[in-house]
Amino acid sequence: MAQPIRLLDEVIEALKGLNGYVTLLDITEKIIERNVMDFNAKVLFREQIRGTV
Repeated sequence: MAQPIRLLDEVIEALKGLNGYVTLLDITEKIIERNVMDFNAKVLFREQIRGTV
């Protein structure tokens, strides 16, 4: 299934929402909290986020 937003754009939005100085865990939690992307089918989505960062 296609995602409604690119992962890179989602990471950028998470960084904006967290004011820039954050850990990878903060970014991941913010992306999950925003609930824009569907990660149900992706077991290794945290690795995808890390790779994008």
